[in-house]
Amino acid sequence: MRIKSLSIKNLFGVFNHQLEFKYTNRVMLIHGPNGYGKTAILKIIHAIFNNELSYLRKLPFLEIIFTFDNETQLKISKLRPNPELKLDEISRINISKEIDLRLFSKGKVIGKHKLERINPKVFPLGMIDRNIDNLERVNDDLLWKHQSTGELFTLEDIADKYNYLLPERFASRRKTPDWLIELRDKINVKFIATERLNHSIQSTPSPFGDNEFSILPTVVSYSKDLVTLIQRKLSEYASHSQSLDRTFPSRLVDKESNDNKSINDLIPRLIEIDIKRRKLTSTGLLDKEEEIPFDAEKIREDSRNLKVLEVYIDDIEKKLCIFDELTNKIDTMINIINSRFRYKKMIISKEEGFGFHTFDNKFLPLIKLSSGEQHEIVLLYELLFKIEEDSLVLIDEPEISLHVAWQREFLNDLIKIVTLSKFDVLIATHSPQIIHDKWDLTIELNGPDDDRKPNTI
Repeated sequence: MRIKSLSIKNLFGVFNHQLEFKYTNRVMLIHGPNGYGKTAILKIIHAIFNNELSYLRKLPFLEIIFTFDNETQLKISKLRPNPELKLDEISRINISKEIDLRLFSKGKVIGKHKLERINPKVFPLGMIDRNIDNLERVNDDLLWKHQSTGELFTLEDIADKYNYLLPERFASRRKTPDWLIELRDKINVKFIATERLNHSIQSTPSPFGDNEFSILPTVVSYSKDLVTLIQRKLSEYASHSQSLDRTFPSRLVDKESNDNKSINDLIPRLIEIDIKRRKLTSTGLLDKEEEIPFDAEKIREDSRNLKVLEVYIDDIEKKLCIFDELTNKIDTMINIINSRFRYKKMIISKEEGFGFHTFDNKFLPLIKLSSGEQHEIVLLYELLFKIEEDSLVLIDEPEISLHVAWQREFLNDLIKIVTLSKFDVLIATHSPQIIHDKWDLTIELNGPDDDRKPNTI
């Protein structure tokens, strides 16, 4: 399922935006002056589909309507504490923090949910300390700080985000309804924020709940992640190889000879296998093996040899195809990075993940890369290895720390990636260099005093 359109009324008490999603090349861009709501639009989508509804409490708006390609609609409204209060007044002062969600099908309500305010006077605040690890109370204010990320949470935030950790008598009133869970399951949304260079990890797990965290450069974390992905594929390859090798004799006996086939029919497949092996070796997935030549004339002389070779080729093709998806993604990343970075070359190994050599073949630690280079690597890695097929990816300001020349190539590279991995992308950007020659993929946000233009993507 996809989002067909998004309507937002009185965003920040000023803006009315209507976005029609066209998914041309599966890539869409939002642009406009600062303060018009580009990032807010991304965060609204993320909040709805990633159980971050507390963001909507803090956001001044009147109504948000999602229309989906199955013609259902999700309507999110800020409830008016006083029906007589004028719309401009409620938008300006944002009195109500109560939110009403309703799902419509053919004009009929098929699901509804109300996010009510929490009264801190009757909520046992000590329950948060007892049930939720890694949150620290900030002075006497109703604010908590996450020890690993530094993120601040209000009481409303905690009730929404950590509802499942609260006792049933308190959690039941905040429980996400089944219809909203089902809706979220149909649209997988991934948000890639502007801060991408550091990654928080739990370094010392403790049975007493006082876990310690450390900040690891994301580029280092993702290099370790690639090692894990490669090792999983190698284990799958080894397991599949053992299975094929074990059954090779029986499959050879069962295979019928084909008198119409000759060695010439098999040579192209052998060449393709050789090419694939060399590619896997160059990308660090397989060790280089000693080449074993075969005598084509002997095979021609005895058709039994031809049958053995054909079964052997079938097996090798089945073994190596296990790496196809991973190899294509690694190749794409290497080609993009090596075309961008000057005097550096990306290398891949199954032991170290990715690394770099300088132009004089010296090893370069990942943390020595510039912030722009790290941003490029992190963003590419997330897009290639962290996104599920048919997801909607939200990218905020991809131009951060990127050279102008890299910005101009960004969309071309992105279109290659989404073609390979098959997901949709919605980008918020200030940069005309990012858009470059792809203005047909853009939507411009307008203010109330701007000349009206059609909001289509």
